[in-house]
Amino acid sequence: MKVKATQRFQILLRSYIDAVNQPNLPLKETASKRKAMARLLVVVTLFIASLALAQDTESTEAQRSAKQADFEISPNQCVTLRQGQPCFVRIRFNWVAPEPLQACLRNIDGENLACWQTAMQGAIVLPQTLPNSTEYSIVDADGLVISSATVSVSWVYRKKRSKRRWRLF
Repeated sequence: MKVKATQRFQILLRSYIDAVNQPNLPLKETASKRKAMARLLVVVTLFIASLALAQDTESTEAQRSAKQADFEISPNQCVTLRQGQPCFVRIRFNWVAPEPLQACLRNIDGENLACWQTAMQGAIVLPQTLPNSTEYSIVDADGLVISSATVSVSWVYRKKRSKRRWRLF
């Protein structure tokens, strides 16, 4: 698909240059010729920048796909009695990667909970106090997120509204 887009751009560029380089143009049209060349320069610059950005995005995606891990959290749901109460739970974190890597378990606040040096797998059980649903991630040494999982918090009863003890009317 990139080849087709490049070929279309080359055809457009050739037709644009041919239109600008017409012989016997009056003096008025010389200024328009300069404007046309400036537009052409902008279009070429934007095209080259978009190609470079596309290649950079593909290389970043390739790096991410190369560093993937199976990440599991157990339990993945915590239930409190009333809405708004924090949930106290011991969570087991397990991850397995196809190749050795330096990895850290990180919570949503960016705090490292545990780290492993050159490991293909890791497991740890940590007590957590969760005020609401929380996401945990496995990140590599560069800080790229390899995998993530969420522990959702739910409740049995909704938060009761405080009853007013007295009324004026």
